[in-house]
Amino acid sequence: MLANRMQMLLAQCSGNSQHDVQVQELQERQEAIERSITGSLEKLQTLEQETAQEEKKVFALTAERMEVNAALQAQTAENKATSSEVLDVQAELAAVKDETAAQKKAFITECRALDDTMRRLKETHPGSSFV
Repeated sequence: MLANRMQMLLAQCSGNSQHDVQVQELQERQEAIERSITGSLEKLQTLEQETAQEEKKVFALTAERMEVNAALQAQTAENKATSSEVLDVQAELAAVKDETAAQKKAFITECRALDDTMRRLKETHPGSSFV
């Protein structure tokens, strides 16, 4: 659109030396504008390529993060299962300790009863060979 307008102005101004100078200036301005536009387009294209590369990196990092999150979730689930197993084993161990303590108490009670019985037998049957 700008180029068309410039061409129209050039066509109107040709043939006149003052107009020739204006035409020359307009052509130079047009060329400068075209160079500027070309440079801007090249910069834009470079930025688009860089953006595409950065987007690829972001997608790769996102995929990697998703893999890490999945592995972390799996590890968390495994840790919870292991923790549950540990709690079960601790409960079993506590039950075994309680049972062992009860058996120890019963054994001590039986030993004391046996000692009492032996003492009474010695008292009631002094000099007996089985005592």
